[in-house]
Amino acid sequence: MIAFGSAVADADSARVAAQAAAEEARGQLRGRKPVLAISFASPVYSDLGFVPGGVSSVLGGAPVVGGTSGGCLIGPSGVSARGVSVVVLGGDGIEAKTVTASLRSPSLLEVVPAAQALATAAENAATRGFPEFTCLVFAPGAGADGEALVSAVRKGVGPRVPLAGGLT
Repeated sequence: MIAFGSAVADADSARVAAQAAAEEARGQLRGRKPVLAISFASPVYSDLGFVPGGVSSVLGGAPVVGGTSGGCLIGPSGVSARGVSVVVLGGDGIEAKTVTASLRSPSLLEVVPAAQALATAAENAATRGFPEFTCLVFAPGAGADGEALVSAVRKGVGPRVPLAGGLT
């Protein structure tokens, strides 16, 4: 069964906020193993680089994807100008694979090999009983043309794969 947990935390440092949000989100999995974390942090923190490690340290090394928020976070208590949000997916009914690619050209074709690696991982997962595949894509809004990014990812994963994500 797939499990889901989410939380938003605020602290003086991004690392502490990330760990607190990850801890709360993990608790909502009710003992199921974390498989993937999606995290967004307010850009006001000076230690943003510590968010992925802070989340991963609480979740036993589960991969972390995400970026910075556009200026606010929306959580159970409303809108916050500062904080870190964490969504955790886990349980026995889900697998996750993450890859990264540097964005170096206007066409973003350097993304194609990373997307192909995901498609290969999905094919392998299908042989283990995981036939569904969704590709989450996150990229910096200032450095990527969204249409070029979608086109490059499509070249790698194929036309039938659902895409989700956004520019941060």
